Amino acid sequence: MVPRRGRPGIGRVVVTGLVVLILIAATLGAVVLTAGRGAKSSTSAESSTTSPTQSASECDARITAETTLNENIGPCPGDGLVIGANGITLDCAGHTINGTGTNDTSAGIRLTGMSGITVENCYVTEFWYGLVLDNSSNNSFVRNMADKNVYDGFLLYSSSDGNVLSGNTANDNVLGDGFYIGNSSSDALIGNTADSNHYSGFVLDGSSRNALTNNTANDNHFEYGFYLYNSSRNSLIRNKAVENRAYGYFDNSVGSDKAGTANMYGDDTSIDNGAGGSKPRGLATPQL
Repeated sequence: MVPRRGRPGIGRVVVTGLVVLILIAATLGAVVLTAGRGAKSSTSAESSTTSPTQSASECDARITAETTLNENIGPCPGDGLVIGANGITLDCAGHTINGTGTNDTSAGIRLTGMSGITVENCYVTEFWYGLVLDNSSNNSFVRNMADKNVYDGFLLYSSSDGNVLSGNTANDNVLGDGFYIGNSSSDALIGNTADSNHYSGFVLDGSSRNALTNNTANDNHFEYGFYLYNSSRNSLIRNKAVENRAYGYFDNSVGSDKAGTANMYGDDTSIDNGAGGSKPRGLATPQL
């Protein structure tokens, strides 16, 4: 179970009227896919495994070899794609993996106990969670988009350590955060963007020794641009928080680093956030 700072954990959320909200927020449509051996409906919930290279065309496909998508996948009633082997690359080549927004355990792309994976150029939308790493370490996520999912765009938890997330975007996730790292360490988030999410842009929850560099959090609706909760020995360098509902940066740790926290900040900026630049004061450049 993922700690959620008092909010519900994975698989326990039931939201009244959520199906209507998702249907209004995005256009759903059945997509017929071509996978190199004729047209195939993408709505099957059965797993599909091939090797040494793989052509994924169905929901809940288990990816066990180098894979490049040729078409969109979905709408998927459960998971979109599940990574099932270490040391492989999934390149979505700009294609969409689309959920239905109704399954409260679903993920667009799921890694459980995986390492050495690269996921790139994927657009994941309308799942409960966008891209999920559960006890998965030393993976790379590059140039992916996780938009309009029910909860978090990117969710790393349960000792998902040493991962690199670079150039990704998490926008408009309906009831969650853009990027959420729980009980994990030594992850690097570089040049990512989190805009217009329900709670915060970037969250470190019970996590240490992570590095956030050159990330941007804009207009997140109910909390903060960057939220560090019970987290220490992290570094935040040259990040930007703009027009978030509460503070640009919020850190509840106590220590001997910047502004009396247990985390390091350097050249972070805060612009026009609702409650102020940071709490405690002094984590970022003065609010403009």
